[in-house]
Amino acid sequence: MNDTYFNYKEILDNTVRKFSLHSSWSKKTLEYIELLSDQKKPHINKNRENLKDKCFITIDGEDAKDFDDAVFCETNEGGWILYVAIADVSHYIKYNSSIDIDAKKRGFSIYFPNFVIPMLPEILSNNLCSLRENEDKNVVVAKINISKNGKFDKFSFFEGIIRSKARLTYNQANKVIKNKKNSTDREVKKNILNLYSLSKVLLENRGKRNAVEFESSDMKFQFDDYDIVKNVVFNFRLESHKIIEECMILANIACSIYIKENNKDCLYRIHNKPSHKKIEELYVDLKNLGYKISKEQILKTSDINRVLKKAKENNESQLISSIILRAMEHAEYSPNNIGHYGLSIKSYCHFTSPIRRYSDLVIHRILKEILKKEGPTYNKKKLNKIGSTTTEQEKNIETAEREVQSTLLCYFAKQFEGNKYKAVVNSVVNFGLFISVVDAPIQGLIHISSLGKDYFIHDEEKNILIGYNTKKVYKVGDILDVKLVKVMPEERKIDFTVLKRKI
Repeated sequence: MNDTYFNYKEILDNTVRKFSLHSSWSKKTLEYIELLSDQKKPHINKNRENLKDKCFITIDGEDAKDFDDAVFCETNEGGWILYVAIADVSHYIKYNSSIDIDAKKRGFSIYFPNFVIPMLPEILSNNLCSLRENEDKNVVVAKINISKNGKFDKFSFFEGIIRSKARLTYNQANKVIKNKKNSTDREVKKNILNLYSLSKVLLENRGKRNAVEFESSDMKFQFDDYDIVKNVVFNFRLESHKIIEECMILANIACSIYIKENNKDCLYRIHNKPSHKKIEELYVDLKNLGYKISKEQILKTSDINRVLKKAKENNESQLISSIILRAMEHAEYSPNNIGHYGLSIKSYCHFTSPIRRYSDLVIHRILKEILKKEGPTYNKKKLNKIGSTTTEQEKNIETAEREVQSTLLCYFAKQFEGNKYKAVVNSVVNFGLFISVVDAPIQGLIHISSLGKDYFIHDEEKNILIGYNTKKVYKVGDILDVKLVKVMPEERKIDFTVLKRKI
C-alpha cells in the first residue's frame, strides 16, 4: 500500500477494547464447546416434519459460512407456496445457559472486513446449526401461501428437518435468473425460477405500499496475503439479493402476526418516522439540489420514493440516498409495536437470523412455546430490557464497524496523496465541507480555511457556506475539483483542498 505502518490485527484489537466488544467465551461455554466438538452431526428429533425431499437451497455471499436460512418455493393453482427454513439455534442454546448469557452479551455477530466476531461459537454457527449443503439439519419453518397478486393470509410455523440441495452464491443464482449457461441441477433451477417469479410480485406490492427504496451497495475490501488492503470495490444488489430479502421480509411479517394471534408478547423490530427537525433539515438540503418534499409533520414514504426515483434519473442516487438516510431514525427492538416506517409494515419482527442476532433467538423461543403449548419464558418487562439493550448493542457495533472501515480507507487512500479528483459535497458544517470523491471510495474534509482568502459564514437555515466579501456559496451537491493533500489514518482523517469550482 505504502510505507505507512499498518497492522490490521492491532486495529481490530484496539477497536474491540474501545467499544467493549465481547470476543472471548466464559469457562462454562468453553466446556460446552468441547462437548459439542465431539458431536459430528446434529441431533435430529424424529418428531419433526421431514422436508428432506424438498429442494431447499441457500443463497449467500461468497465468503459466508454461517448459513441460517434456506428457501424452497413451489407453485400451485392459486400462486405459490414458500418455505423459509431457519436454523434451529434454540435447539442447542437453552435459556439462561452459559452460552445463552454469552450470546446475549454479544447481541450480534460482528462483521469487520476479512474478520468476524461471531455471536455463537463456530462449532454452532458454521457447523451444527449452519444449513450446509447435503447435511441433515434441524430447522424452524415458515410455510406461507401467497396468491397470484402477492397477498398472503395462510401460513404456519413448525419444527422440521431439511437437507439443503445446493449452496449458491448471489452471483450463481443471478446467472440462473438471467438464463446464462450454467450446470445447475434441474430441480434447483426450477426452485430459483419459482422464487424469482414470486419475488417480482412481492416487489410490486412493496412498491404499492411505498416501502422506502434505497439504491444500496456494499463496500468490499480486497486484501493481500499480509492483510493489507489492495483494492476497494462496491457490490451492488442483484436480483438474487432481492429474492432473499423479500422472502425474509415475508417470513418476518408472518412470524410477528403469528405470535400476536397466539396472544404472546413479541420483540418487534420497529422503525419510527423522521422527527420534524430532521424533516426541516432534509427539506433545505433537497431544495438546494432541486428536489422538493413536504414540510409537514409526517414525511410520507411515497415522497421519499419520488425523490429517490428522480435522483436515479439524474444519476444522483448515492448523494440523495445519503442525505435522506441522515434524516431517518434508527430501527429498534421493542415489545411495543409501532410498525416499521421504512418498510411500511404494521407488524414486523426478526425471525430469520438466529445465528447472527440475539433478537431472533428470542423470537424462536417464543415460537417454540406456542408450538409446544408451554408457559412464557419472556414477559413484556424482560422483552423491554432485551430490546433496549440489543438496540444499543447494534448502534455500538455499527459505529465500530464504520470506524474500522474508515481506518482501512485511510490507509488505502494514503498512497493517493497529491492526486486530483472530482468530488461532490455531502454535507456542510460550520468548519468546512465533507465531500466524496466521485470515482473512488474516498471521503474527507475541505476545511473552511482552505476555501480561499474570503471569510466564510455558515448559514444554518439555508445550510450553506457563503463568502462575506465574494458572496461565493458552497452547498450540498456542489461538484468541486479537489486535491487530496493529507491522510492521517490514526485519526481517520482525510484532508482535501479546492482547486477550482466546477462550472
